[in-house]
Amino acid sequence: MVNITKNFIKQCEYAEEIQKLCQYKMGDWFNVLRKKRSAGDFNDCWDIFVLDDDDFNFKNHIKLMEDNITKWVWLPTQEQLFEIILKWCQTDKIVHHLLVGESINLYILKEMYYYANSFDGIIFINNIKALTLSYIYKNVYHKVWTGKKWVLINEKNNL
Repeated sequence: MVNITKNFIKQCEYAEEIQKLCQYKMGDWFNVLRKKRSAGDFNDCWDIFVLDDDDFNFKNHIKLMEDNITKWVWLPTQEQLFEIILKWCQTDKIVHHLLVGESINLYILKEMYYYANSFDGIIFINNIKALTLSYIYKNVYHKVWTGKKWVLINEKNNL
């Protein structure tokens, strides 16, 4: 069972940097805003959508859905978020901080544990994916989640 909360969807919606990393591949999850389907529909509605076709051809799939979809929000999986952290660790030379014999995965998990127990880590975080996304934003993009949007860490003090 996939745990996708409203808070995580909102975090992803405003996570412009993360949205740019989406590669649109089979198994990706999206929150899609569908246009009214009939005269009886009063509003556009949000649905969760998974790219799961065996003969996946994204461009053709998008063309078929363009008329019905107003907005796509990629909802990265825990594995995809962890891949982002691993790439950041390798480019930011975090590996030099590893203890002898320590794996990078263990290092990241310890760092996320410390972050989760910090003041910034507990605010508006209600599941592991939201925590991981928040950790990425704080360490990679130097932003924190206010509950409504991502703001630069130095701007947070002015709110």
